[in-house]
Amino acid sequence: MDFKFDVFLSYSHADEERIRQIGDHMRNQGLKVWKDTWSAPHGESFPSAIAKGLETSRILVAFLSFESVKSEWASLERYLFLNQDPIGDSGRLIVALLDNCDIPFLLKTHKYIDFRAGFEVGIQDLMSVSH
Repeated sequence: MDFKFDVFLSYSHADEERIRQIGDHMRNQGLKVWKDTWSAPHGESFPSAIAKGLETSRILVAFLSFESVKSEWASLERYLFLNQDPIGDSGRLIVALLDNCDIPFLLKTHKYIDFRAGFEVGIQDLMSVSH
């Protein structure tokens, strides 16, 4: 399949500053990044924009934090994406841990990228699996 975006960023808006920094770095490295505040067309409903973004993105990076594990939107994005690959063996779902938070049940079997040790460590690992 020919994807419009390389990466879909799923996160809580409480983490906006950290995610913007990560997304900017990815774009500077030549990746096409879907992020709601950058990619959702004006006038389109968010559920529709999210569905299209998920469908046209090669991978989903699910950022887990104290806030994102409680976020209904972030949960919806993860579950819609997992619906395309219930076992998760395609390698299209990347879990990135921002905080020491409870990992949702369906994501516990995924190896995660650890941003808790700092931006440089996390972004290096994320870029290695995003290209």
